[in-house]
Amino acid sequence: KCKDNIHSVFSEDLAACIWNGIYAASYTCTEGGWVDTGCINYMGGRPDGPAPPDGSSGGSQNDNDPVVVVVVPLPDPTPAYQGILNCINGMGGLNQTDNTTIDEAILASLSLTMSQITGMTNYLSSNNCSEQAQADIIDDILELVEAKLNEELELNTFKLLEIDCIQIQFWQELAQHTAPQVIQNKIDNLPSTFFNNFEIQSVQDANSPVVNMDYFPVKITTLPNNPNTGQQFTAPQFLDYFRRNINSFVSGGGTSFEPYCEISSMCQTETNLWHSNNPLGAIVYLDIPADDGVVVCTKFQSDYWYFMTMNAPHAGNHPVSGTRQFGYIQNADGSYDFFVRGVDRINSLVQFSIAQGFTNADPYLGADLLWYAFQTNMNNFVSNNGGNSSIGAESKNRPNWNKVRDVLLGVKPISDLGCN
Repeated sequence: KCKDNIHSVFSEDLAACIWNGIYAASYTCTEGGWVDTGCINYMGGRPDGPAPPDGSSGGSQNDNDPVVVVVVPLPDPTPAYQGILNCINGMGGLNQTDNTTIDEAILASLSLTMSQITGMTNYLSSNNCSEQAQADIIDDILELVEAKLNEELELNTFKLLEIDCIQIQFWQELAQHTAPQVIQNKIDNLPSTFFNNFEIQSVQDANSPVVNMDYFPVKITTLPNNPNTGQQFTAPQFLDYFRRNINSFVSGGGTSFEPYCEISSMCQTETNLWHSNNPLGAIVYLDIPADDGVVVCTKFQSDYWYFMTMNAPHAGNHPVSGTRQFGYIQNADGSYDFFVRGVDRINSLVQFSIAQGFTNADPYLGADLLWYAFQTNMNNFVSNNGGNSSIGAESKNRPNWNKVRDVLLGVKPISDLGCN
């Protein structure tokens, strides 16, 4: 029966039995026909005798039944795109100078056809994995990633459903903000390294298809006392205290802020400036899990300041490009809202892809945790120092950048987004 049905169980190629596969499927012939007895680790050649290899089940009806074992090699477990990964991530020179890598998860998620994989692999091979060949393939992969992300954006939580019409005008101000010339002049004259210069990253320069617009407030009805003097803070004094002690207010959020000291000749200047009464132009290093960043203070007054993200030596690109505001407003009832507010986009399309994982996971979750920590710590500080406060409701809008870009940049009115 097994002999008669062999071609209905295996293809002719598999029936020919390439016996030297590392992993193989074991099939046993029984009175009832072929029985799949599972996978075996098969390093040698053809079995010496008719008995099943150790660990497989013969499935015979009794000890006298004839047993025949056919070992069929399984497909090579190495991903078909491994050659692409080997070139770009290890063998070529591009990643050594530009830190460009392609994550295996990205290629796996793209569901590339064998034709696409073969074409990319052959192109890299025929060009000896040159830097230009790598760059060309990376461009092709990023185009595929962007197409997939745009498809996902129509289905997932980032789809534009509504905009916070109260915050949109403030987000516009952040999106349109540029560093004053005096700050740009300072940046242009800072020391650089072979790999990096200091350069501001605007929200328009980023590559991800989603823009983050957020607002995290703490409502203070009674301002706290200064723990150093016992006197009640004024609102400007409390904001100044917060700035100088920012790390205690973001504790538990995973990120710390320090004056930029990665270039020793800059350290004292940036330290003095950040801790002064007017930190305009101060450059601050952010120790961020997995990917550090640098920001510069591009606007400062008594009720708020702005940070813009930067590319900088010894840090590289900040993970996001954009502007964030730290400040307070006084409400009609005399209370204050101390807040952080930002507009930014993840700088790298690859970083965005990895963070999102092509699921509904929020790539901005890590940043959200930092600002949640700010809310919790500020609320606790106020309560512990004679004040009264409560954590306000955050606002987070993450629409497709192309759908809101013209409104954020002032080209179109906010009425285009359904706001008055």
